[in-house]
Amino acid sequence: MTELRVLHLSDLHFGARHFFPADGESLLQPIIDDPFVRDIGLVVVSGDLTWSATQEEFGACADFVADLSKELQARVLVVPGNHDVDFADRFAGARSIPFEARQNSFRSFLTQLRKMGIDVGRTPRTREVPLSRRESLLMYQQGAGWLAVGVNTAATLGRSEDSVEYPVALSSAVFAALDNLILGRSTNEARILVCHHHLFPFVEPRWGPTAGGDSELGMKPDASLLANSGQLQAWLAANGFSLVLHGHKHVTHGRLDRVWTGREDESREVVVVGAGSAGVDSTRRPDSEPLAYNVIDIYAGNSGFRVKTNVRKIDYQQGRTRSVDGFRFTASAPSETSLRSINYFHGETSSDCHSAVAEAMSGVQLIRNFVSVFEQSTYVHPQSLTWRGEPAAPSLVESAFAALEPHLVDTSSTAGRRRTARGRDLNFQLQHSSRLFRSHLGLPRSSPFDVAVQALTTSQGARRSFVGLFRTEIDAAPFVEAPPPGLVGVQFVLDERNGRRVLHLVAVFRHLELSFWWGVNALEMSRLLQRAAHEAQLDQPPLLGSITFFASMAGWEDDPGLVAKADIDVLSTEDLTSYLARALAGNLEALALLRKMLIQKAGFTNAANVETAGLDDFRAVAAGMAGAGLAGRSKRMWEAVIAELALAVVALDAAVVGPGMARADSVERAVGHINTAALSLG
Repeated sequence: MTELRVLHLSDLHFGARHFFPADGESLLQPIIDDPFVRDIGLVVVSGDLTWSATQEEFGACADFVADLSKELQARVLVVPGNHDVDFADRFAGARSIPFEARQNSFRSFLTQLRKMGIDVGRTPRTREVPLSRRESLLMYQQGAGWLAVGVNTAATLGRSEDSVEYPVALSSAVFAALDNLILGRSTNEARILVCHHHLFPFVEPRWGPTAGGDSELGMKPDASLLANSGQLQAWLAANGFSLVLHGHKHVTHGRLDRVWTGREDESREVVVVGAGSAGVDSTRRPDSEPLAYNVIDIYAGNSGFRVKTNVRKIDYQQGRTRSVDGFRFTASAPSETSLRSINYFHGETSSDCHSAVAEAMSGVQLIRNFVSVFEQSTYVHPQSLTWRGEPAAPSLVESAFAALEPHLVDTSSTAGRRRTARGRDLNFQLQHSSRLFRSHLGLPRSSPFDVAVQALTTSQGARRSFVGLFRTEIDAAPFVEAPPPGLVGVQFVLDERNGRRVLHLVAVFRHLELSFWWGVNALEMSRLLQRAAHEAQLDQPPLLGSITFFASMAGWEDDPGLVAKADIDVLSTEDLTSYLARALAGNLEALALLRKMLIQKAGFTNAANVETAGLDDFRAVAAGMAGAGLAGRSKRMWEAVIAELALAVVALDAAVVGPGMARADSVERAVGHINTAALSLG
């Protein structure tokens, strides 16, 4: 996986309309003081560097860009805008400027930056393509896994004598030059186009009286829209570009657009991000639009392409400026042409990712080829998780996780007590923990998990290791009616990021339940990745990377089967004895608490959750304590409770060894006995 952080500025407008006074605090200060502006790999300036395209204005802008590049130690990609075209000859008494010379000052600006030691990118070879002088202001920057290309959408401005500006467009020669640039490059790289003018109409306030068109709109036609935007969109889709950065409108803007490529069911999504102005004065910003710029995190790889845009506002108070939060938006697009048959979900956190899953699964029960990726592996509880139609509390997820992976649970809160249902190892398939961590022949560090982690630290430097959870002798054995496990394998992947190793995890499922168990599995894999990173014997602990789920089938269930540790199953013997002593003495609060625990246990009990240890302890301790000192109605109540719990344990033991329907009947009887015991305590 490749990561790139871009600082996106636009419409600086050095000159008469620049917001920052020449003798005061500059635009540079709030940007370099911004904690978000760190680890920048590329600075993009998408046009309108000046107000009138004079040499003095370009000189001031060159000083700013050079200082910014040196401060951030980042490369630069700059494109011209309409204000960077020299129209001085349109004023009375000025000398005539040839059309192809109208952007000479911008060309000199690039030369000046190079002389100042700034990397402004390269110009592609265009000898075979008949580009005009202005069209040849075509630049690109590239890095490991990404390509950013800047085009001059202002190259056509000023062609006619009676028009200062529009229309704007890209010629067929520019498209041919771009084709030559990307020829033979990897199709999996993140491809970014930078231009000044916008590809899509904006929702914006009225700027003035209607100039032609329908007066009822109260808005003049937007002539600055790229005239052949449709052609550019189709080219972007066909050639693997997933992100467009632009400026011009002085308004922050973002959208996700899908273009079909002409092949059956194949399409490409393009993320379009427009930056507000970072430098123009307030008279040229609609409806008090703040000064702003974007910090864009770009994640790209074989699985997809993701853009997270942090809009940063420049706040000016009492003569000083600072950068503050604006808003954020996130969009995802595939790194290659997408097929509808792949259901792909992406999020910064587990919560973001599951929200996208929940939205897509509305009214849908089952999907194939499910993929979900969240970048930050630390578990963040999704509010979109549900159990039996209600929001699933974090404690419920933690409880299910404790039943699933006792080897990954901090047991200090339960007095180090772990309980496992008798016989479950052979008859129930939720065996993630035992299959991952069971040692081979009792040897230390010989479990499948240990072997996989050790493979990452060998002298050969393996970058991938896999743990398979499918066991043929159990999961494919005759007369075993339980289905094979949902989780069939876990893969660890080592990557590099800014000179540091990063450890990612990929979980492969036969079937994945999405409404509730997706969250439990996310928590499970988060803890598993943390443990692997901790135990990997590398010269430097790896950073925690992303978590990916692959599932051939995934479904959203209204009432997913729950395997969870009920409170009574994790209660220490000391606490259980204390509660029972108080309840036997007639304490109503203790009675209510024990009744609540039994009701919870009944709700958690199902064909895959047949824990008996808590019920057995409750029955044994209560029988021992109730044998003396009780009489009459109280004695009869406790005898009934103890008898019902004994029957419940017998029924659950029968469920462990019983086939199919017999197991279900045994579980149903056990639930009935537990509920009767709870009611008896009332």
